[in-house]
Amino acid sequence: MIGKDSTPRLPIMPAPSKVELLPKEIRAELDRRLIESGFSDYQGLSDWLKEQGIEIGKSAIGNYGKKLESQLAELKLSHNFAQAYAQALPDDAGTVSQMLNGITQDVLYRLITQLHRRSQSLDNKSDLWEILRQIETATKALANVGRTDIAVRKYSEELKARAILAAESLKSEGDKKGIDAEFMHRIKTEVLGLF
Repeated sequence: MIGKDSTPRLPIMPAPSKVELLPKEIRAELDRRLIESGFSDYQGLSDWLKEQGIEIGKSAIGNYGKKLESQLAELKLSHNFAQAYAQALPDDAGTVSQMLNGITQDVLYRLITQLHRRSQSLDNKSDLWEILRQIETATKALANVGRTDIAVRKYSEELKARAILAAESLKSEGDKKGIDAEFMHRIKTEVLGLF
């Protein structure tokens, strides 16, 4: 969007809904009830909130429920993708872990970028501090994923080094006992997965 002074402007993010502003405990219980009801009975959920002293209409709960249902569907799809990937490819040298770390890093980077853009359009300092806190949390999570990726790679290298040592030891022992070289090669490839 371009302003009258030809300065590019970022779109203003919508304000959080009444449901998103609920206390954590109430919102968690609402989420549970939404999932349990199959994302229906919005009037009943509105009545339940009224019993808690909170006035939120069924349409606001319905809009929130649609977002939550969509987020859960995305999570389920990601979970199914990870399971299918893990079954299709053995976790050789941490391949699955590295792939999942890469996806997580990408998601966190996008989140940080979105939060940064959102922070530039805010005038309210308390909202800005909340976004900065969220950016800090996402940045720490990104750093943790990076550390995990390094640890997985290091562990994978250690496992491979141990497998090579075991293969060399078996080959040496096999040579002494006159075990066929082809059989030893099969141990390396089929059991240890080295070649």
